[in-house]
Amino acid sequence: MNKWREKFWGRAYIVTVLFLLPFNLIAMLFCWRRYEDRSVIHIGERRHIQARFVNILRGYGVKATYLAVGKDDHNIQCDIYLPHISSPFFAAIRDSITLWREVSLHEVIHCHCMMGVSHYQWELILLKIMKRKIIAHFRGCEGREKQLNINTFPDTNICENCDYAPDYLCQAGENRRRRWFARKYATNILVTTPDLCTLWPTSIHVPFFLPDFELPDTKVKLDPTIVGRPLSLVHVTNQPGIEGTEEIVAIIETLKRDGYKIEFHHVFERNHDEVKAALMNADCSIGKMKMGYYANAQIESMMLRVPAITWVRDMYMTHELHESGFIFSTLEELKETLIQIIESPSLLEDKREISHLSILKLHDHDVIYQSLCDAYSWQS
Repeated sequence: MNKWREKFWGRAYIVTVLFLLPFNLIAMLFCWRRYEDRSVIHIGERRHIQARFVNILRGYGVKATYLAVGKDDHNIQCDIYLPHISSPFFAAIRDSITLWREVSLHEVIHCHCMMGVSHYQWELILLKIMKRKIIAHFRGCEGREKQLNINTFPDTNICENCDYAPDYLCQAGENRRRRWFARKYATNILVTTPDLCTLWPTSIHVPFFLPDFELPDTKVKLDPTIVGRPLSLVHVTNQPGIEGTEEIVAIIETLKRDGYKIEFHHVFERNHDEVKAALMNADCSIGKMKMGYYANAQIESMMLRVPAITWVRDMYMTHELHESGFIFSTLEELKETLIQIIESPSLLEDKREISHLSILKLHDHDVIYQSLCDAYSWQS
């Protein structure tokens, strides 16, 4: 949709919503107390992470619903799917009906990336008036502000070489609007990584739930010297600029010229199964070298008994992290780290032995569920 059509669509949609306001106010009165206790609806894009999130909550006995919006993906299960509708008139009607038939029947409205049923999140105003608990859950750049992030972390940050330039994701109108709604209407704000807590001081850090992976067979041990087979190193990202990919590749090329054997695989724009297959065949993975904390790709790697090289800022480092299967390094120290891994295979073997168990402890589902109960104001 070009900018002119998008502008026209938006104005026509808003006019239709205003026209439907009397109907929505009447429906609000009828639905005011029509919700189940301990019920939550998750709204967001159709992604594996959200689907997994909802299924885990159901395992704890929670009445959880997954409402997906945006691009379709039949490989990901959801309870309700709302595709884009080209007609702003019918889109406004559809959103209003969905609000009262589905969303309002839940006690908690959990908005991943602060997304709502409608493109403009107008329904959150009515839900807030109805005393529903609105949870804003920021997962990445939609929750960041470029200049604030640079000012907060001037040494190294993911905004230095942003892949979204010049149309920065964080500065897009829809994400500015979502952050405004979060500050104005959210009961609580959740973030998946602690670096976002610095940008959202009142937020709650709720780590990722673990992926549902079957463990691979015991991996082949590395040869005892660098004369053996190359080290298989996998880098999973669709945003090389915010990961430090250019610097990683340069360091690996330098090591190759020095005679070290490394097979570097950049997994770019691949589906979930392809990412999993690449990780399972790797000796080690590397990623998130500029953000200051690890993310989902590194968790998936560790779940598959593949140690992950990553960078965690000193302010977020804990004893549990230090003793885990992660291999911590910086871009400045990465060359020495890779040399140590190649020349001392026992280091990687030791990390591999504890990688799976340590990530289970770091992302204990019972602890994460308790954090969610606290955010929802539920008794666990």
